[in-house]
Amino acid sequence: MGTIRLYDSSVRVEEDSVRVSFKIHIDREGAAWFSGILLTPALTGGKVGTPEAKIVALPDIMVQGKNKYKATERGIRLLGEKGRMDFQRPEKTIRVVKDTETQVDYNYAVPYETWMDSAGLSLYEEIINFRNERQLLVLSIGDKVELPATETAPATETAPRTDVASQVKVAPPAESVQTPAEPVAVHHKRILEGEAFIEFPVGRTEIHPELFHNSEELANLRQVLSSIQNSPNITIESLIINSFSSVEGSYDKNERLSYGRSMALKNYIMDNFSLTLSPSQWSVSWEAEDWDGLAKLVEKSNINGKDEILHIISTVPIFGGREAQLMRLKGGAPYRIMLRDMFPQLRRVQYRIEYTVKE
Repeated sequence: MGTIRLYDSSVRVEEDSVRVSFKIHIDREGAAWFSGILLTPALTGGKVGTPEAKIVALPDIMVQGKNKYKATERGIRLLGEKGRMDFQRPEKTIRVVKDTETQVDYNYAVPYETWMDSAGLSLYEEIINFRNERQLLVLSIGDKVELPATETAPATETAPRTDVASQVKVAPPAESVQTPAEPVAVHHKRILEGEAFIEFPVGRTEIHPELFHNSEELANLRQVLSSIQNSPNITIESLIINSFSSVEGSYDKNERLSYGRSMALKNYIMDNFSLTLSPSQWSVSWEAEDWDGLAKLVEKSNINGKDEILHIISTVPIFGGREAQLMRLKGGAPYRIMLRDMFPQLRRVQYRIEYTVKE
């Protein structure tokens, strides 16, 4: 197995955008013949494991070995005409050629948000074997956003004042004619927010419409998108997806699941709706464990040990035994109630649609 090296990385603010750029060097054996590597850069902000954590995924790059590339292309050909049209390829696919080294220049901008002032650059590396089994690695590149320097305008000489009125010949007043003004189209920005409580099989990220109440949740989402899509006066400006996982189990596994479920909803929307959105109009983020959401559910409940639960959530670090203390509290009875009644409510996907209406 060879190496894939990232270098010359930069994250900087440019006007109303944050631009991410770097170079990738793939050596002669950057990916095994039978495997692929999906690289997803992401802007990350806030402390991992807290409600303030922010992640925005950027367009991905697929690096494939010879056999994996052929198998993927063969599978796409078997999808049929409609399937091929709907199939969403990665932003860039690189086929590793034997005894050939490859360099890729990555350059992409996303709309600026205030939290990005202190954001860093991470790289999600998903290794896909010949069985399509996946292993996710998260690499912190360490780059921080470069803010533009404040410039002071150079002093300029003041031009002599010109009396414009003395240089203009005033024509005699003409008869006033009132011309009716032509109607001007006015564009109003609107924001639509919603949640989809989509159930996933344990440890999986695929959307199954037939599972539990998924058909109802997806029907609501289809109704929203169809009503916007079918209106000639509405233009979608951006579509934002953010997913959450419940708090039980391994943090790393929950993060992988949350990421995969965000991408699953994005792919579902792209596969089922003819939205003409560029990559920059999509924003996909995820949170590994929704402790803030759990605290809100506990606060509204009458669960036994409520105050102790909230105290543990607010004072014990995630990686310092928070879940273990909840499991031991009062013999584990409150934890079992949360596991049954509250944790399922944390596994959800939020979406936000920003659009303009021409009136």
